[in-house]
Amino acid sequence: MATQTKAPAVGAARGESAFLNRHADHTRKRPAFAKTFHADERGFAIVCLGWPPVRPPAGNVLALPPDESPAAIDWRLLRGCHVLTTPPPGAHAPHDVLRELGAELAAAGVASLTIFDGTEVVADWWRAGRPKVSP
Repeated sequence: MATQTKAPAVGAARGESAFLNRHADHTRKRPAFAKTFHADERGFAIVCLGWPPVRPPAGNVLALPPDESPAAIDWRLLRGCHVLTTPPPGAHAPHDVLRELGAELAAAGVASLTIFDGTEVVADWWRAGRPKVSP
């Protein structure tokens, strides 16, 4: 009786199997200026929608490069921070990009988020509810 043997598996190219097994979070890009980023002493950070007017910017500034989707960026550096998103001075940010960025930052775990489109505050969001302000 002839026995059937299983055909040998086709091997993946060198490094390909490691690439295929990577989690989606590891394939996301770091935001611009992430190497020098540190939140200030109050936990405040700024996300500039486009290139900031000064390069390199202050240490608490990250940038979403122009024509880049917010979903392609790993925003975990901002976990627990109070974040202001704003376009460069004199610019205007499209609301669909702002909505997508807001969802990404909320998913990353920011403590609070203020979204400014260049002319007005579009959204103001706090994870633990709006803090009480004493008169």
